[in-house]
Amino acid sequence: MELHKKIKEFFWPVLEPLEKTGFTAFSEQDLTIEDDSLDTCYELTLKYYDSENDRKKTIESKSTIFVSAIGFVIAILLSMATGLLLNPKIELGFLASFSILMWVFIVIYYCRAVWFSIKALERQEYYTIGHNDYMKQGINYRRKLIIDIINKTRKNSLTINLKVDNMVMAQEYFKRGIISIIVYAVIAGCYGLTIKTYWNFDWFIGLVLPLLKTYLFTLLNSSLLIVNIVLYVLLRKADKKS
Repeated sequence: MELHKKIKEFFWPVLEPLEKTGFTAFSEQDLTIEDDSLDTCYELTLKYYDSENDRKKTIESKSTIFVSAIGFVIAILLSMATGLLLNPKIELGFLASFSILMWVFIVIYYCRAVWFSIKALERQEYYTIGHNDYMKQGINYRRKLIIDIINKTRKNSLTINLKVDNMVMAQEYFKRGIISIIVYAVIAGCYGLTIKTYWNFDWFIGLVLPLLKTYLFTLLNSSLLIVNIVLYVLLRKADKKS
């Protein structure tokens, strides 16, 4: 069963977006620090808010790049597939059929990547610090302000985690699209070299085997020498680190 899940995960990631969990707000009683440390706590609270805000901006900028770049690639792939299907001079043999099949997989993977990138850009609940947060009254003004900013930042963290999860899924599908392109390039290249170019492999093998027999001893010695040099360099580096 584990092997089946791994195979399924490899071809079609089953990562699901995180569900937004419940939120329990902090109260003034939870802020158990001395009054002398409130200024430091306020500065750290603002840094905490700014760091989460920067994390949100980073995810959204990366999502925007994914949407624009992958959308351009999808348009190129679709135009290539359309030209192949509508061209009457191209025979639908193995290479053409295989190309169409792989293009379908690549486009699906990239469309999924764009889909989750767009979901990472969706507008969700996000709390900002405004004038209402600073216009408070009471003897515990600084404590109330700190608690309000912390609670807003924690709520924002839940939203940002959803964006991060969608971005992770977009990257997973993007990686599988790249793997599909590599597989397509290797198989199509090998097929073109072996079938379409009509290489004389018998002549090639007949030329290579005598050379291997003649220089086999030299090749083995050279290989062993290279291996020894590499091991020596690695051991020297390990000794310096230790």
